[in-house]
Amino acid sequence: MADISVEDLTNENGKGIFDKFALAIQAILVKEFKDNRITGTEYSKIFMSSLDSVMGQSTQFLLQKDQASKQVEVLEAQRQLTLAQKDIAVAQLAIANAELLKLEAELLMMPAQKELLEAQVVLTEAQAAKSVIEGELLTIEKTKTTAEVLLVESTVNESIKKVEVLAAQVLNIPKEGALIDKQVLKADAETTFLGQRIKTEKANILDVIDGQAVFGILGKQKELYTEQAKGFATDAQFKVMKALIDTWITRRGTNESEVADSANKLGDAYIASAVTKCMTTVGMTAP
Repeated sequence: MADISVEDLTNENGKGIFDKFALAIQAILVKEFKDNRITGTEYSKIFMSSLDSVMGQSTQFLLQKDQASKQVEVLEAQRQLTLAQKDIAVAQLAIANAELLKLEAELLMMPAQKELLEAQVVLTEAQAAKSVIEGELLTIEKTKTTAEVLLVESTVNESIKKVEVLAAQVLNIPKEGALIDKQVLKADAETTFLGQRIKTEKANILDVIDGQAVFGILGKQKELYTEQAKGFATDAQFKVMKALIDTWITRRGTNESEVADSANKLGDAYIASAVTKCMTTVGMTAP
């Protein structure tokens, strides 16, 4: 809106507010004078008095007109502000509704996530129990083998005693022909066989027999059993570690503030140490 100037009030073209009001007063006074309602002297007095009043009214009119225009501008700005605030309120409502839907979805997922964690814990416990049972089975197998060896040793000892008895009989009594010779040979063969049987049974539970390391099929089987036992223990450790890490990953998926620190041993340094140990266990060397 342009500022009010003297040209708006009066100008040489008679277009100003004061000019228009003055011409209107003059027209009325001229009519009254022609109709002989006022005299020339009264005409001059009334006209001059009216000019003072018209000047004040014209100035007031221009001021009020400018003020009204500015009020319209203010009202329009307020209307635009109200519309903008309405748009903001609508957007905030939409955001609030979206967050509410997100919270509802998370609430619906929480029971399933809880069940998943519980199932993982049960699986971990079952795997650990399985490893314990497998270890016990290996112990039982070793115990069984030991008992069999003891039984064979007992049988051999009895056979040796019989041989000794027969040997004493041979020394003290003249041989009674070919039958006694055959009995002696048979006893000697049984002694040799049982002695070898003892070594065979000992090879199932011992790594060294009579100062010599155990080789052959039994030695390979013992190495296989030893490596299997190590494998069961290592596999159980890996499975327990994996189950615990999977549990942490699930917790991290539901809570982004979950961190890998010295408390849960899941930082980069701990992971690198675990990987190195696992590689060493299986005979690998880091590049």
